[in-house]
Amino acid sequence: MRKANPVLRELGFQPDDRVVVVHADDIGMCQATLPAIDELMAFGLVTSASAMVPCLWFLEVVAWHQRNPQFDLGIHLTLTSEWDRYRWGPISTRAQASGLMDDQGYFHRTTSAVRRLARREVVGVEMRCQIDRAARLGFAPTHIDNHMFVVMCDEFSEDYLQIGCELGIPAFMTCTPWNSPGEQEWLQRRAEEWENRAQPVFDCCKVVTRRGNVENNDAFVQQVFEHLPSGLSCVLLHPAIDTPEIRQITGDWQGRVADFKAFRRPALREYIRKLGIQLISYQTLRDAMRR
Repeated sequence: MRKANPVLRELGFQPDDRVVVVHADDIGMCQATLPAIDELMAFGLVTSASAMVPCLWFLEVVAWHQRNPQFDLGIHLTLTSEWDRYRWGPISTRAQASGLMDDQGYFHRTTSAVRRLARREVVGVEMRCQIDRAARLGFAPTHIDNHMFVVMCDEFSEDYLQIGCELGIPAFMTCTPWNSPGEQEWLQRRAEEWENRAQPVFDCCKVVTRRGNVENNDAFVQQVFEHLPSGLSCVLLHPAIDTPEIRQITGDWQGRVADFKAFRRPALREYIRKLGIQLISYQTLRDAMRR
């Protein structure tokens, strides 16, 4: 049984409170993500987001954030490139021996391929290069997380945690198993180590983005919030506006557009308020971590 989350106590919440970061992933993956995040952050229900440094629209993300420095924005450390005809690769190397690339010269499509083929030291260098590129552009992230949870494993998690500690910002970690129930023991062990090094850990993480049929999506999103447990949770979405670009990039474009529509509805905001859920940002977690 996991003990009460120490971050809640630090922030003045009770152990049975439901405290949630509503987080938008994949910003800068394509142009369609930018008007979506601009509107959602201004609306206020989405409290945090993270940007993909190797992707084509990252420069525009930086420009947007410079115009809107009040918004919470982190780096979505990227080591995979999952789509068929819209892809990106490492910025630290073009050497095939690195294990970071597939035979087309892009990042591997799957988390399992990265974990099987990429060398630990090379992954560490790539993560730092992505952060360094952002820093050179004047972008200071509020947190780091990782695309497709690729570094949430024994091989890479220590370097990932170390980067967060060096920067004094949260590195996303959750007790929710992603690939199999067998991960639970490893996650619980690592969560305790994370917290002993002043890093916040989410008790629960839920992804609301749906593939295929998105009928009754508003009701689905409401149910996600309704069934969140007590403690510190993260709700992940992948918002985008409906454009020809996003339709060509990914088969789950309808789910991403549905995310955008759901999280700009006053009805959802009112529903979350009635549930008594407290929304916070990664900036709040960062400040607690630094204390």
